[in-house]
Amino acid sequence: MNELNPLEQAVYDLIPRGIENCRKFKDLNAHIDKRSFYYIINSLRRKGKVIGAIRGKQGGYFVATTEEERVIATRQFEAQVKEEMAIVSAMKKAELEEIS
Repeated sequence: MNELNPLEQAVYDLIPRGIENCRKFKDLNAHIDKRSFYYIINSLRRKGKVIGAIRGKQGGYFVATTEEERVIATRQFEAQVKEEMAIVSAMKKAELEEIS
């Protein structure tokens, strides 16, 4: 697994373990802007950290600690990939418009 840089480690340490402890970005006191936070979260995920995000009022971020939590954490990405592949397929099949 890739080593984390100090900022990645600091953000990773802020994220609670277990879905029952998930917390919203605004409650994590990350002291970075939201865009940077999302970038770091995705970097952590690419480095093999299983970080889930639950949408909605009761949602937030969590580090998966069980196989069930891993499934929950990856489900949204699988749905997103499926939707994006459907878009790619439709675009490849579409007729191109001619410029007049």
